[in-house]
Amino acid sequence: MKKNILLTGATGYIGSNLLNKLLKETDFNIIAVYNNTLPKNIDNAVTWIKYTGDYSSLKDIDKNIDIIIHLATFFTSVHSPETVSKIINANVLLGAHLLEFARQNKINKFINTSTYAQSIDNSIYNPQNFYTSTKQAFEAILKYYTE
Repeated sequence: MKKNILLTGATGYIGSNLLNKLLKETDFNIIAVYNNTLPKNIDNAVTWIKYTGDYSSLKDIDKNIDIIIHLATFFTSVHSPETVSKIINANVLLGAHLLEFARQNKINKFINTSTYAQSIDNSIYNPQNFYTSTKQAFEAILKYYTE
C-alpha cells in the first residue's frame, strides 16, 4: 500500500529535488503544499494544495497522511520591515498549522529542517539573524507538540 507524504517546500531547491526522488519511487502519494506559485513543470502525480496563511487552507488535504516533511522556509540573511511577516508566516505559522493538522489527524511522523546558523559561536543557541530566530521559535513549538 502506498504511503501518503505531505511535503512543504517542494518548489525550493531541496524540496524539488526530494520531490523528484520521491516521484521515481512507486510507494508514495505526494501532497505538496505551496505558498505563492506552482512550479512551471507540474507533475500530475502530485496533489498541490495552496497554503493561504490560515489553517483552513489545509482542509482539503487527505487526512490519511503517513508522514509530513516540512522543508518550507523564507530565507533572508538581513530582514526588513517588509519581510518580517513573510519570515514569520513561512518559518513559524505554517509549521504550527502543520503540527495542529498532524495533531487533529493523529499523524505522528513529522520531519522538520532547520538551519546550521542558529548559533554563531560554540553555544547551543545564539541566533545569527532574525531568520534563525524564527527557526528556533518553530523548534520550541515543535517541542511543545511532541511532548
